Amino acid sequence: MSDESFPPGMSPYVLGLLYRVAGRADLDENVAEELQSAHVAHIQRLLDSGVALVAGPLLDDGDLRGVLLFPDRPLDEIRAAFGDDPAVREGRLSLELHPLMAQDGIAPVRPR
Repeated sequence: MSDESFPPGMSPYVLGLLYRVAGRADLDENVAEELQSAHVAHIQRLLDSGVALVAGPLLDDGDLRGVLLFPDRPLDEIRAAFGDDPAVREGRLSLELHPLMAQDGIAPVRPR
């Protein structure tokens, strides 16, 4: 997306939605905790590196499990970076991406 096509005060971002995969098998509690820890560590690395700007879980227990905000980048690039997420690799979560127009400064954009 080009910033030139956005109204003043608005910028392009990418919204990521993490969904629980339907029909996934139950995991042993210890395995589930290890997978969750690895998932959180992966997201923290994405935040630390500037690949993701904001990330957090939803507090209800629906199929939509988390929300992420990415700087404006090609969707394939974001999918590739997120493809290493342990919960995605194990088929526990899936990532859906949507181009988004939002107010400038909604999240600090870190250099790559």
